[in-house]
Amino acid sequence: MERQAPASKWLHFMDDTGAAPHRDLIRTEDELRRLLDELTLPPHSAGPRETRDKRTDDLVVRMFLFGLLTLFETRLLELVQHVYDDQSLGRVLKPARLAAARRLLAERGKRGEQLRLVDCLQVADKRDLLLAEEGFAERFGYDSKKSAHRFFTQVEMLRDRLVHAQDLVAASSWEEVAETARQLAEFLRVDERQGEQTAD
Repeated sequence: MERQAPASKWLHFMDDTGAAPHRDLIRTEDELRRLLDELTLPPHSAGPRETRDKRTDDLVVRMFLFGLLTLFETRLLELVQHVYDDQSLGRVLKPARLAAARRLLAERGKRGEQLRLVDCLQVADKRDLLLAEEGFAERFGYDSKKSAHRFFTQVEMLRDRLVHAQDLVAASSWEEVAETARQLAEFLRVDERQGEQTAD
C-alpha cells in the first residue's frame, strides 16, 4: 500500500522545518507545554480578555491534538492492512469484536461506502492486532507489550474525550495530555524512519 505523506511534515510543534497550516500556532514542544500550562490557570486569576484567550487556546490545542490523532489512526490502519486481510483478522480478534465490525461494515455499505472489514475496526482492535505481531512493541521503542498497551490506552482515552467534546483533563492533567501528544508524535516519527530505511 502506498504510504501517506511523511507524518513529520505536519508535526512542527516538535520540529519546526517546512510549512504547515498550523505552524504559527504551535511551533515547538515547549510552546505546546506553555500553552497547556496556561490552560491550567484557575478561572479567578484571569480577567475577561484572558479568559477569552484561554478558551481560544483550548480550541487550538483540541484542533492540534485531533489532527495528530488523525495521522496516528490513519497510519495504524495502514500497518494493520499490511499484515492482515479480512479473513485473517479472526486469528487475533474475538468473535464479538468481529461481529461489531461486520455490523458497522453493513451499515456503511447501505450508505454506499465501499469498504473492507478492516476499515471498520476500532482503535482497540487495531492495537490488539498490531501487538499480536512479534516485535511490534520493540520496533517502536517499548520495552514490553504491556508498556505499549498502556500508551494505546492513553491515546484511546484522549481520543474519546476529544470526540465527545469532554474536558481533556477531567481524569488526568495537562502534563499527561502533553506527554501523550509527545508519544504520539514520536510513534509517527519512528514509523517514518523505518519506512525510509525499508525504502533504501
